[in-house]
Amino acid sequence: DRVTQQVKSLPILLGSDLANQSQSDLVRLEGAAALTAPFSEKTCVFYSTSVSHPRHDEIRQPPVAFSTKQTQFSVELQDAPDIRVQVNGDVSLFNMQTGQEEWQHAFTEAPKAWCTFVLNHLVSSTDASLHFKKCLELGSDGVFLDFRESFLCGPGG
Repeated sequence: DRVTQQVKSLPILLGSDLANQSQSDLVRLEGAAALTAPFSEKTCVFYSTSVSHPRHDEIRQPPVAFSTKQTQFSVELQDAPDIRVQVNGDVSLFNMQTGQEEWQHAFTEAPKAWCTFVLNHLVSSTDASLHFKKCLELGSDGVFLDFRESFLCGPGG
């Protein structure tokens, strides 16, 4: 297509170059909307984050707090950059070698941003007394919480 070829022939500008352009100049910009994983602060296109009480029998308890987010992205094949796959739907992460982090902190000793995350993403309970109990059990007794995060890195992540 002629328009596509015309756009590809334009020089790619950085954000700092835009200030020097006149409004009538035709320019090409490339970039990606990206997310920041709440705990690791890594740039990503998908993350799933949870906080739960630890178990000693290796069976994870239901989370106290949970959030998952994703953005649309495309995958370009390294050896065939003209082939791109647009990902607009659900992403499932499995058998990952990287992109998973886990920390243990008492709620009162966790970074402030993590505590804010927990309070903003509490998993609600059908029983109000259980929900209130979850809030009380957030670490006032010094018990550690498991902070877990899985993410799929985007450019620069």
